[in-house]
Amino acid sequence: MKTFIWLITGAVVAAAVWFFAAPYWTIGQMSAAVRAGDDAAFSGYVDYDAVRQNLARDLSADLPLGDGPLARMGRRVAEGAAEDILERGLTPDAIAVLIAGLDGRADAPHQDGRAVADALSDLDIKRDLTGFTLSYGGTERARFTRDGLKYRLTALYPPESRAELLDLLGR
Repeated sequence: MKTFIWLITGAVVAAAVWFFAAPYWTIGQMSAAVRAGDDAAFSGYVDYDAVRQNLARDLSADLPLGDGPLARMGRRVAEGAAEDILERGLTPDAIAVLIAGLDGRADAPHQDGRAVADALSDLDIKRDLTGFTLSYGGTERARFTRDGLKYRLTALYPPESRAELLDLLGR
């Protein structure tokens, strides 16, 4: 019976350690991949389809289209155009630049990835059961969702300027 209690206690402690440490592990691995220039390793922590959909909605959300049926159709066309832009421009380098700018200070990642590591280390982590959110200055900047035992970037909330985002992605 004592062995069973120790096993349960060990499992609970391991789960708690994972719950609190995994976001930092993910951020550290992403920073290391950028520093090493390893796009494949970095991409393992990014769900490009989810990020692309999130950014497309964000780009088209503020369009002054009204509420009628033509407005809804216009919004769908705008989202499709935004997704097309993002399909071509959302690369590991573009994601790294967006991450480097999450803290509002960095313009672009340094060759060794220091700006990405600095931006990620300056962000606050808010955990929940499905993932964690990074915020800076009280504003949500990125969302990571659990995928098995690791986390993947599923949403970015970039700078306020849509023009800067489009310029970054190469229109």
